[in-house]
Amino acid sequence: MTTSFTPSTILAAGAALAVAALFAGCTPMPTALDDSFGSSLNALKAHQIIDHHASARTDHPAMDGRAAQDAIGLYQKSFSAPTPHQNVFTIGVSQ
Repeated sequence: MTTSFTPSTILAAGAALAVAALFAGCTPMPTALDDSFGSSLNALKAHQIIDHHASARTDHPAMDGRAAQDAIGLYQKSFSAPTPHQNVFTIGVSQ
């Protein structure tokens, strides 16, 4: 079996090779930032957590029933009767 290379096939192969080389040149090179991507966010989240092992503890928080009931009542009241907003144009203006 003999393969004949015509000028049009050589030109098409050369064009395909040129396009492939062009696209290969546009790919970004990996940087040192790629290796540590997201580590800053994970570190910030870890610093915001006070007790990392809180879910492992089985003891109950130190809040009595009356304080908890009052807190729940105030929380639910805040939705039924929200505090009225002040008009921002009258702040500092005497009436």
